[in-house]
Amino acid sequence: MTKKERQKQEKEILALASKCGLQTNYFFVTTFERYRKLLEILEGLEKTIDEVGEMTTKEYVKGRENIVVNPAINAYNNTTAHANKTAETLLKIIKGFREEDKGKDVDPLMELLNGGK
Repeated sequence: MTKKERQKQEKEILALASKCGLQTNYFFVTTFERYRKLLEILEGLEKTIDEVGEMTTKEYVKGRENIVVNPAINAYNNTTAHANKTAETLLKIIKGFREEDKGKDVDPLMELLNGGK
């Protein structure tokens, strides 16, 4: 997915969130921003891996070089795992918000967190 396509989808998600009232939900907003940042980090790591390659050299104190796996790959894998967990959290927030809308009694704390009074 290109950056332009991702930004278009982000706008669509935010528009839908606005229609549902989620644009003022503290947890949705902060989690969505975190998810966007993780995707930006992944983009940078992908570029680094493409430029440097999967293998790189590491120079030791005495000047010896050793071939090692690019450390960006490990960072990429860790960031991907965090992005996936963040996406899961976003989906839980959306699902929980929809369930609240089904007519359950409104908890004052939840109303405040969702941007209410």
